[in-house]
Amino acid sequence: MRTNSLTSVVGLLRVQGRSSESVDVKNALENAAMRVASIADVHDHLWRGSRVGFVDLSDFVGHLCKNLQSSSPEHTLQYYSDPIIISADKAIPLGLLVNELVTNAIKYAYVDGPGVIRVDAREIDGHLFVEISDEGAGLPEGFDINQPRKSLGFRVISGLVRQLMGDLKISQNEPRGTLFTIKFPLDPP
Repeated sequence: MRTNSLTSVVGLLRVQGRSSESVDVKNALENAAMRVASIADVHDHLWRGSRVGFVDLSDFVGHLCKNLQSSSPEHTLQYYSDPIIISADKAIPLGLLVNELVTNAIKYAYVDGPGVIRVDAREIDGHLFVEISDEGAGLPEGFDINQPRKSLGFRVISGLVRQLMGDLKISQNEPRGTLFTIKFPLDPP
């Protein structure tokens, strides 16, 4: 029921966006629709599993990345995740973070054409490390995610990392591009 309601909200946002004459409003409503669609997908995945309220991270990341890949077939999305069971409290903000960072890479990293985006999730010493990287244009010199900005996306990212009680590190990917590393504690098994 929850997913159907969220799917309805996505439809309403997209209809409203198409009827707007302002490009900024159209873009804002489409971005909102994508975020709500991601939440609906996360909820759907959570309630389809064998343990309600928990997901196998490798299956979850794979499903999320396949959906993101289908919306941007010109790019190549590669993903790997250790097989870890995580709770809904961790899966929901993590799914939104992956969605936000991959979507940003699709929109901004490869302005001149298609490219590769990687999502890698591994458990190390009771913490989950999630890396999202691209080989695109990279962030502007002196970029600081903690500086106030107009972009809702980076405010959403910072808020989700705080919700996970995690840390976010942004660095240059080698040989080029951007690497986002999110680290947060996993619940004890």
